[in-house]
Amino acid sequence: MAAIFFRELRENAKWAAMIFGVFCVLIFLRAWHTGPFYLLFLAQDITLVYAPIAGLAMGIAQSIFETRADNWGFAVHRPVARMGLFAAKCAAGLVLVYLALSLPLVPAALWARESGNLPMPFQGRTLLPALADVLCAGCYYFVGILLALRKARWLGTRLLPIGFALVCSTAVRLAPEFWQAIVAIAAGMCIGAVAAWGVFETAGAADRGAVPAIGLGTMLYAGALLIGFLGVAFLGIFESTVQWHDLRLDKRGNVLQTTKTFADGDLTYLVTDTSGRAVPEFDGVNLDDPTEADRFVRFSGALVDDRLIPWPLSAMTFMGYRSAAPGVVMLRTVAAPSTRVPATPLFDGSRRIIDLFDPSTNLLIGTVGPSGFAPAGAGPIDRFPSELLNSATQRGTRTLAFASGVYWMELDQRRVRSIFSADDKDPVVCAHELAPAADPQVVIATRSRLHLLRPSGEILFSIPLQQDISKYGLEFATLPDNHHLVVRGEAISPEFQDAFPPRFWEYALDGKLVRYTEPPIQPDDGGVTIARTAAFGLVHPVAALPLFPRWMSDLIFSLDTRHHPRLFYGLLVVSALLSAAMTILLARRCGFGARKAAAWSLASLLLGPAGIVVMLGLNPWPARERCAACGRLRMGGRRECSHCIAPFPAPAQDGREIFEPAEALEMAF
Repeated sequence: MAAIFFRELRENAKWAAMIFGVFCVLIFLRAWHTGPFYLLFLAQDITLVYAPIAGLAMGIAQSIFETRADNWGFAVHRPVARMGLFAAKCAAGLVLVYLALSLPLVPAALWARESGNLPMPFQGRTLLPALADVLCAGCYYFVGILLALRKARWLGTRLLPIGFALVCSTAVRLAPEFWQAIVAIAAGMCIGAVAAWGVFETAGAADRGAVPAIGLGTMLYAGALLIGFLGVAFLGIFESTVQWHDLRLDKRGNVLQTTKTFADGDLTYLVTDTSGRAVPEFDGVNLDDPTEADRFVRFSGALVDDRLIPWPLSAMTFMGYRSAAPGVVMLRTVAAPSTRVPATPLFDGSRRIIDLFDPSTNLLIGTVGPSGFAPAGAGPIDRFPSELLNSATQRGTRTLAFASGVYWMELDQRRVRSIFSADDKDPVVCAHELAPAADPQVVIATRSRLHLLRPSGEILFSIPLQQDISKYGLEFATLPDNHHLVVRGEAISPEFQDAFPPRFWEYALDGKLVRYTEPPIQPDDGGVTIARTAAFGLVHPVAALPLFPRWMSDLIFSLDTRHHPRLFYGLLVVSALLSAAMTILLARRCGFGARKAAAWSLASLLLGPAGIVVMLGLNPWPARERCAACGRLRMGGRRECSHCIAPFPAPAQDGREIFEPAEALEMAF
């Protein structure tokens, strides 16, 4: 077994060298034009794509030469169990592909760690996304073996296992934590390994063993289901009319509903009030024209507790192990407008301090803490009290929010000022700066109160928080005529949209609520939304209903299953019943027994149309021949006709049968 392992290493080292060389070039080119988050950028567009290609190529290259029957026979007819041969082969392939992909990351990490190369403190966790992508290449490696060895039609089910590998990549990309990505990779590799073993053991037939069949069936099902979902998404190419709905605020604080319609190459706009009546003053106004933007109030400031954003929205907004935060947060709004800050500021989450880097040399100038500036080498004078809140919305605000208080950044003067201190029983949840930038205000939300301040720390008003900050994201605007504060609340997730629809609160200068508006929800019935919803019901498996809530599929595929449940669930049930009926017919055509046909019919009922694809992929399509007794087609290779039970006539004997009894030979002579 060891000899086979080293032989596989020698014979396939050239492929690993090619993968290594190309990867080194890609990493070098990225380092040539990079930003502070160099290692994170590797996982966004290089390892995310190149590692799967490398794993797939290694699996195909290592197995393609065994597709000929004589080569495969020579490989397996040795005094070693086939399982040992397969294990040695896969171990060598995985070692080669992992070394080829991981070794270039070592100098990249060492280069990023060297002071002066990147304007940020080095953190090893920024290497985790690229490492996860490299490990995920193992899932594609086993798919490559399946593609090379499995005997199936290229235009049939042979390419479907690629869909399973793509599902693994998606799971790795959306996993909140690194350990969860590792679990997804391990599960994907185990399923791929047992499927590849079944193909290798049978020279591509994959017709032996229940466990390999389950593994192969899982991969085929993922690919078939993915094709169905992509078909739903591609319905958008037939979309001729598209509508966009939005809620805006005029200068007097009235909530307006705007509708933009694209049809036949033309854009039309409609502005109505909350009761649906057209507003005459906006007739003929181009809502996309920047010169018309002053007709509406602009909202700024985003108060949201990003710790409560549900998955997968949290992963889509680059939170989790694939994000620099909370380890390192880029500070982009740190001083008054048109003020030049001769440094690159970053919040170092591990040390709870602001680092200032020279933009030319990328060297650390010094640190800024609550008590002031400290030059490089002197160490921070003081540190911030706790973890930085709302790092996802830090881009457009000069506030730094912590549970115990809020600070105002003036990094052009290399300082921060404390402008708000919270009670231990009512900690800060989020804070943000409000426009205009030349004369800003600061809005702060604690668990129970909403505070409006000036950057000097002067409190304008403090009122009970009427919005559920765990469900709402808040935006703010100031009316130009009376300077009232308007709060716009929208659900932080589609999961809460029905219970927490968009709402508007208008507060006077003393904090008194003077107007509350809850506009009606406009259903998204335009374009191909209904068609997508119907098509999604046809391909969606019944067994997956308890796994994912409807709002996730609505978000990903632009559906509206929550508002059209009868359409979705009705077509889902119809599709499941038709899949079961089709399976019964196909099982009869394939000559299945009663138990096997019932099992596959139940599977198709739960798994939907993709279950039929799995059945056809795992079971060969039998040949049929005509029965001489009844004249009907019967299954080839059977001794009796399945219709009339008549045995097929034995072939004429001429004495050359070496295994026939002696009586048969006497009759022949």
